[in-house]
Amino acid sequence: MLHFLRKIRKSFVESRNVKNYIIYAIGEIILVMIGILLALQVNNWNEERKENAIEEEYLIALEKEFEANEDKLNQFITINEDIINTTKEILRHTGPNSQLPISEDEVNSLLTDLIKLNVEYEPSPGILEDLISSGNLNKLSNTTLRKQLSNWKAQLAQVRRQENTVLEYRANIKNLLIEIGDTRNPVAEILMIEKSSFDNENVQLLKDKRMENNLSFFAISSSSLAHQYYGALDILIKDILNTVRDQLDD
Repeated sequence: MLHFLRKIRKSFVESRNVKNYIIYAIGEIILVMIGILLALQVNNWNEERKENAIEEEYLIALEKEFEANEDKLNQFITINEDIINTTKEILRHTGPNSQLPISEDEVNSLLTDLIKLNVEYEPSPGILEDLISSGNLNKLSNTTLRKQLSNWKAQLAQVRRQENTVLEYRANIKNLLIEIGDTRNPVAEILMIEKSSFDNENVQLLKDKRMENNLSFFAISSSSLAHQYYGALDILIKDILNTVRDQLDD
């Protein structure tokens, strides 16, 4: 092609036809420009293909991460429901005039279940943290997904504050158990040791107003955590997963 163009240019030069030579020169410039534009287009296409491949890797990683987050959250929702049910069962027997008999062993079993269960949801810290810390969140082309992921930390912070409230009342219950109750008997069977030789029984704790107050706030805080905070987080996780999957299917 270049050899052919050189021959044409040479013939125009030798013919001393200025008009034809100018037309040829303009045509050659146009051809060069077309070549440059084609090269730029190919380069842009390659860069876009690379960016799409990187985005797809991020989407696949996000799908796995939030599937794990969803599984873990479901576990904590179940744990929290167990906490609520246990606390409500204890509250059925509190107060000095409670007509529902309950044995010391039953009280110890309920208290053991109550203090051994913990609610501190920790999601997977993987790809989302990397996207945010590296500033690569904008590499995700879906604006809805970027907004959902940006809301994740704020939503998680609200959950954490409510969990801390629950843990505060749980700590109060444990402190009352330590102060005026018996902490050995509830765990004696677990530790395979003899029961305490002290006279104080944990069934008497159920007649203490401080215990009832803390149990009541513990139950309502746990209920709020389950339905309001964990519920909202579960919705956000499902929304993120739906958006990611829709984009992967496109």
